[in-house]
Amino acid sequence: MKAICLNLTKRIDRWDSVQKEFNKINFKVERFAAIEHADPKISFNLSQQAILRSITEPTIVFEDDVLIHHAEQFNTILESAPEDWEMLYFGGNVMDNLKKVNDYWWRCKETWTTHAIAYTPEAAKKILEGLLVGGNIYDEYLRAEIQEKLNVFICKPFLASQAIGYSDLWERETDYGILHTQSKLHG
Repeated sequence: MKAICLNLTKRIDRWDSVQKEFNKINFKVERFAAIEHADPKISFNLSQQAILRSITEPTIVFEDDVLIHHAEQFNTILESAPEDWEMLYFGGNVMDNLKKVNDYWWRCKETWTTHAIAYTPEAAKKILEGLLVGGNIYDEYLRAEIQEKLNVFICKPFLASQAIGYSDLWERETDYGILHTQSKLHG
């Protein structure tokens, strides 16, 4: 599966740092230069839009502050994804109890964060149809508009989370507390 990583040009330090995470799973990951805008939220949405437009094969999109977990299981869990998947979250901020569909995957809804998501080309096209660059932040758009409409799944154990640190998007230190939300995946 193809893999790319969203990275601001001014944050090459993050690109260099995230390489050790990708080495854990032996993935060749291409850098995708973020589109810069004075408003970080518009920059983020424009960048996500450009990424979606570029998807021509199943692709994992990482953010440059991703942390990889359970690397030894990464491929096993990925290969066990439901056959009809359109989007796969490798971790997320889960806000509701979810329904289990197999040993590693749950039907995903009410989930935020985009630090590690796989898309099919068909899903990318469907997401683009309603994505407004000046509308909701991309994470919220996916939660509110897409997760119910597409075949979206999230794995447990989470294979990825976001590092604690400065967020260029929110312009402050952040701790998304992602790993503890795995408790919403029962069964």
